[in-house]
Amino acid sequence: MGETVMIPIGYKQHVFCSDGGMVYFYPDPDAYDPEDFDIGKFTISKNKLCAEVIRDYHNSPYYDFVVYDLKEKTSTPLNTIKDYTQYAQVNNLPLPEDFNDFSYHYKKFRTKPKWKVWLLP
Repeated sequence: MGETVMIPIGYKQHVFCSDGGMVYFYPDPDAYDPEDFDIGKFTISKNKLCAEVIRDYHNSPYYDFVVYDLKEKTSTPLNTIKDYTQYAQVNNLPLPEDFNDFSYHYKKFRTKPKWKVWLLP
């Protein structure tokens, strides 16, 4: 039916999922950006989106992980799981085994009291 659902993650940002199951994040929430990320499992920690990057398309990025700082609006691409793990340990971020898929985050969002969503930065 062409429906897209989204989860607010703070700083006017959202993670989207189309009805086809594709999960993505636009760094610029006000406009389509060709630098959007098709992502797999992810988590939010310390105002950062930590995610696996899906590389199924001809214009996919060359890296496998990304850390996007929601407040500063900057991204840190990481080429391999080893690179991400080292970065995560140094910056006290979750490891890939702590990432979850969109449905997990959406269920968590749907059961959260609405007033807590209003408190997102």
